[in-house]
Amino acid sequence: MSAALPDPIRFGREVCGDLAAAERREWWLANGRGGFAAGTVAGTLTRRYHGLLIAPVRPPLGRHLVVAKADATLTDGERAWPLFTNRWGSGAIAPRGHLLLESFRLDGRIPTWVYACDEVRIEHRIWMEYGADTTYSAWRLYGGVPAGELRLNVQLLVNARDFHGTTRPGDFDPVVEGHGAELRVVHPNWFILTVRASGGAIAARHDWYEDFDLPVERERG
Repeated sequence: MSAALPDPIRFGREVCGDLAAAERREWWLANGRGGFAAGTVAGTLTRRYHGLLIAPVRPPLGRHLVVAKADATLTDGERAWPLFTNRWGSGAIAPRGHLLLESFRLDGRIPTWVYACDEVRIEHRIWMEYGADTTYSAWRLYGGVPAGELRLNVQLLVNARDFHGTTRPGDFDPVVEGHGAELRVVHPNWFILTVRASGGAIAARHDWYEDFDLPVERERG
């Protein structure tokens, strides 16, 4: 029997916990029809082209950012662990979920993060379905015995901008339909984004997030 091969790309705390080092390392997935997902090991957005789903809404052209992020927070009733990191135009970095990162690796083509939340570990994976504008984002609990009742809250940040451009308030006003395990974000006469949850429920919120800092774009001018 041959020994198992090591992960070809793997980083530990020395990289994951260093924001500059983790942001220099980027991952990218493609679906074979012009759509893709991309980001940094740190989980931050540093380019216009980072997001969970960039899809050709008028195939094979018209690539738009459809889903920007999935910001997850683990709670046990009293404590909370943000499993994401954001950069803001003010210069603030909040929250600093990269400091909880124990490791990042590529499992085949699948980017995989492991967060250390005291005695428990949370694994996060992202992958795309070949030939479809579909991205999967999954979290798994393993290692350690939780002291309380754990909950995972995920905020999905959706958009509808050209992947070369930016969005201004008023440019994005979709119709949101559904509840429970499925929700649809409808852009009339354009496209529909369907969001599904496995083992959870989805609720719509009309919040506007702005002033993200994209340092690579800022440096390029």
